[in-house]
Amino acid sequence: MTDKVIMKFTKAHGVYVPGDVAGFDPVRAAKLQAVARPFDPEKDDLRKVSPGGISDAELTAGLQDLAAREAAVAEREAELAAKLAALESAGGAGTGEKTAGDPPAAKSPGEPPKPSSK
Repeated sequence: MTDKVIMKFTKAHGVYVPGDVAGFDPVRAAKLQAVARPFDPEKDDLRKVSPGGISDAELTAGLQDLAAREAAVAEREAELAAKLAALESAGGAGTGEKTAGDPPAAKSPGEPPKPSSK
């Protein structure tokens, strides 16, 4: 029985994504050198990396960016709500009510034409 070589993927390959760790026979491990490197338990502490290969610092920065974007969206929503309220109080626009300036509704086409006899 041959020993397995433990490899850590640095690029996506098949079902493996960067950060995945798997064991292979030495011949297969040699063929994977372009997308994986030998796993070193001293150097590669898997507990420091969250799922998906994102470090805790990157995850924290991403969450802060997301919070800033959500705050900006909430601010824009509040501005739009205020504008809509001003429009509704000024003339009923946006309420579904008809005003004097609204164009007349299109007339229904009526009955379909009768077929001609040829």
